[in-house]
Amino acid sequence: MKNTFKIIASFFVGGAIGGGVSYFLLKKKFDARIDAEVQSIKDLYSSKLEENKEVKTCENLNEIENSKNENNKKSEEKISENKSKALKSSIEKQEKQPPVDYANYYAGAKGSDAEAKKDNNVVQEVVVSEKKNTKKSNRVVISPDEFEDDDSYETIYLTYYADGILADEMDKPVKIENTVGKEALKHFGEYEDDMLHVRDDKVKIYYEVAKDNRKFSDISGDDSDDSDEED
Repeated sequence: MKNTFKIIASFFVGGAIGGGVSYFLLKKKFDARIDAEVQSIKDLYSSKLEENKEVKTCENLNEIENSKNENNKKSEEKISENKSKALKSSIEKQEKQPPVDYANYYAGAKGSDAEAKKDNNVVQEVVVSEKKNTKKSNRVVISPDEFEDDDSYETIYLTYYADGILADEMDKPVKIENTVGKEALKHFGEYEDDMLHVRDDKVKIYYEVAKDNRKFSDISGDDSDDSDEED
C-alpha cells in the first residue's frame, strides 16, 4: 500500500516537474519567435522610412531644378520682349522721320569744306556734352508703376548679366556709369527680383534693366569688361 502511494505520488510530482519544464521551454521558444517577428517588422518599417525619405529628397531636388528652369525661362522671355520693344520703337522713330530731299541734299553736298568741318565740330561738341551730362545725371530708382509715366522721356532696355556686364537690346556691352550707374544696380529685389527701373531726369531717359543669371561671356563668347571701364 505504501509502495503504491509512493508510485502515485512520484507520478504526479514527475508530471508536474515535466509540465513546468515543458512550459518554460515552450515559453522561451515562443518568446524568441515573437522577438524575431517584432524585429523583422521593425526592420521592414525602417526600410520603408528610408525609401520614403529618398523619394521625398528626389522630389525636392526636382522641384528646385524646375523652379530654377522656370526663373531662367521667365528671364529669357523678358529679355526677348525688351529687345522686341526696342526694335519696334526704333522702327517707329524711323517711320516718323520726314523723307530726304535728295535735290537739296546733293546741292548742299557741294558746299565748302570749311562748312563741313564746322558741322563736324558741332556734332562732336554735342556728343561730348551728352556724355558729360549722362555722367552727372540725376538717376532715381523707381517702382514699376512709375516706369514710362512721362511720354516725353525716351526708354532704353538693358540686360545685366551675372558676370557684371551691362548690355543693350542688341547685346552690345555699355558702360554702367554712362547709363544707370553702379549704385542703381544694388537695388535689384527692392521692387522685383529680376527687374530694375531707373529714371534719369537730367537727360529724360527711362531705363529698364532685366537681370540675367547667365554670364555674358557664355552667350557672346567675349570676355569683354567694357561695362566697368571709365571714360
